Amino acid sequence: MATNGQNADPNVVAAKRSRIHAPHVAPLNELADRIADSEGLDRGRVPYVDPDTGGIRARMLVLLDNP
Repeated sequence: MATNGQNADPNVVAAKRSRIHAPHVAPLNELADRIADSEGLDRGRVPYVDPDTGGIRARMLVLLDNP
């Protein structure tokens, strides 16, 4: 699991991007893609859920307009 500040490392971000379809975050990230598609945005413009988080197993989901 990444710690604070590691998202500045392109290798950490690439590793996370390779896991955006992990089972615990896939439904949420598929929703992000459906929203992007419906708005005519490139996939990835609607932020994906970080695979280092609880995803669908999280007790709470907080959505921010400017994460």
